[in-house]
Amino acid sequence: MTGTAQNPLNARHELREGWRLLIATAAGASLAPITIYTLGLFVEPLQAEFGWSRGFITSALTIYALLSVTLAGPVGYLIDLYGPRRIALPGVVLFCVAVAALAAATPEKLSWWALWLFVAAGAVLVKATVWTAAIVSRFNAARGIALALTLCGGSTTAILGPLIARLLIENYGWRMGYVGLAIIWAAICVPIIWTLFYSRHDLERVKGAATSSHVAARDKAGLREAIGSAPFIKLALASFLLVFTVTGASVHLVPLLSHAGIGRASAAGLASLIGLAAFFGRLTSGSLLDRIDGRMVGTIVSALPTVAFLCLFFCGDNTVLAAAAAFVLGLCTGAEFEIAAYLSSRFFRGSDFGTLFGLVNGMISLGAGLGSTAYGFAFDWTGSYNAPLLAAIPLTLASSALIWSLGSVPRIARQQEQGSRTTGRGITSGHRG
Repeated sequence: MTGTAQNPLNARHELREGWRLLIATAAGASLAPITIYTLGLFVEPLQAEFGWSRGFITSALTIYALLSVTLAGPVGYLIDLYGPRRIALPGVVLFCVAVAALAAATPEKLSWWALWLFVAAGAVLVKATVWTAAIVSRFNAARGIALALTLCGGSTTAILGPLIARLLIENYGWRMGYVGLAIIWAAICVPIIWTLFYSRHDLERVKGAATSSHVAARDKAGLREAIGSAPFIKLALASFLLVFTVTGASVHLVPLLSHAGIGRASAAGLASLIGLAAFFGRLTSGSLLDRIDGRMVGTIVSALPTVAFLCLFFCGDNTVLAAAAAFVLGLCTGAEFEIAAYLSSRFFRGSDFGTLFGLVNGMISLGAGLGSTAYGFAFDWTGSYNAPLLAAIPLTLASSALIWSLGSVPRIARQQEQGSRTTGRGITSGHRG
C-alpha cells in the first residue's frame, strides 16, 4: 500500500495545494503527442502529393526518436539541475514553431527528415519528463492520481488531434493542417504554462531560497550506479517494448482500418476512441497506483495490448472489433507513460528523477519512432499489417514479464521518499499552486 490509501488527508491536501500545477502540466503534456497522434492523417495526403511510401513518411518518427533518445538524458539532467520551468518555457515556443514548419516540406526527402529533426529538438523540451518532474517534486501521497491527471493532457490530444487535423486537412490542405495545429496548441498552452507551471525547485528559486543545496545533493556516482542497475534496465526495456508495439499500431490505425475496408471518416472516428479510453486508463491506473503494488498494475497493462492486436488481425471491416482494439490501445496508451513515471519515482532517488526518467522516456520515444516505422515498412513489403500485429504479441508479453520481475522498492528510495515527504510539505503549504 502507498500514499493515498495510508494518508488520505495528505493526498487531499496535496491536490488542493497543487491544482494550478496540474492544469499547467496537463496543458504541457498535450503538446508532444500532437505529431504522433496526427501523423496517420497526413500519410495519404503526403503520398498523393509527393509519391512517398508509408514507410518513408513514418520513418520521420525514427529520426524524431533517435534525437529524442540522444538528448533525453542531458535534458533530464538539466531539469534536475535548474528546474522544469526553465526548460519548459522556451521548449513550448520552439516545439510549436517546429510543428508549423512541417508545412514547408518539399518533394526532396531530406527536407522531410530535416524538418522532423527540428520537431524532435523542440519535443525533447516538452516531453513527459518535464511535466512529471514537477509533479514528483510536489506530490507524494497523491502522486499516482496527479500523474494521471497530468498525462490526461496527452489523452486530450489523442481525442481532439485526429479530428482537428482531419478538418484542417479537408478544408485547407495538409500544409495548413500543420500550421493550424501549431497555432491552436500554442494559443492554449503558452499562457497557461507561463502563469501556472512551478515545480518545487522553481518555487524555491522564486522565494529566493538557496539552490546550492539542491545542486550539492546530486551524487554522480550514485547516478551512474542507478543507470547500470537491474531495475533501471528492466524498466527501460519494458517501456521500449510496450511503446514499440502500441504506438506503431496507434499511428497506423487509420490507414490500417482503411486498408481493411472501413471508410476513412469512420476510421478517424474510431481512432479518436484511443483518446477517450486513454482518459479512463490514466485515471484508473493513477488511482490504482496510489493503492496497490505498482508492479501489478504495470504487469497487467503491459499484457493487455495482445487483445487489441488480435482484434485488429481478425477485424476486417468489422467496426465492433475495430472499436474494441482502439479502446484497448487507448487504455494502454493512457497508462504506459504514467506507470513508467510512477515506477521511476518509486525505484530511484528523487534528486535523479529527471535524468533517469529522461533516459526511460528516451527509450519510450525510441520505441514510438521505431515501432511506427516498422509497421509502415512491414506494410510496404507485405501489403498488409498482419506481420507486425502478430510479432507484437510476444513483445508485449515480454514487457509484462520484465515489469513483474522488478521486485520490491529499494530501501534507499523509500528512505528518501519519507524524508522528502516532510520537506515537501513546507514548500507546497507556503505557495498555493
